[in-house]
Amino acid sequence: MIDANTGAVLGTIDLGGAPEQAISDGKGHLYVIIQDKSNVAVVDAKTMKAVASWPLAPCDGPTGIAFDPKTHRIFAGCGKTPTVVNVRSGHASATLPPVARPAPPGTHLTPQPPNLPLGPPRPGTRCPPDR
Repeated sequence: MIDANTGAVLGTIDLGGAPEQAISDGKGHLYVIIQDKSNVAVVDAKTMKAVASWPLAPCDGPTGIAFDPKTHRIFAGCGKTPTVVNVRSGHASATLPPVARPAPPGTHLTPQPPNLPLGPPRPGTRCPPDR
């Protein structure tokens, strides 16, 4: 963990695999894509400890993550099978229609505004990191 104001390293967390990307729920939890295990690690930001690990099956090799605070869902970019996880239960609740090609590493998935239908992300779509 790194202090965003000072850049100081506050500690390290064993996530049990290779972290790819993370996103915060704004309420003290970080959701971290673990690419080599195809799961999401849940981190308590206050204690700096992993508190859960949720499988993303049928996802294989996740590369991107987005969080929708209104519906309490994570969207994981997973090759041809983007997966939706309910953060209240930790269960993969749906998969999105396949995309034409896998999203490249580092792709950020951004939920669309409520007046637009939710569809799969366009391959290669990028947005600035969350601040």
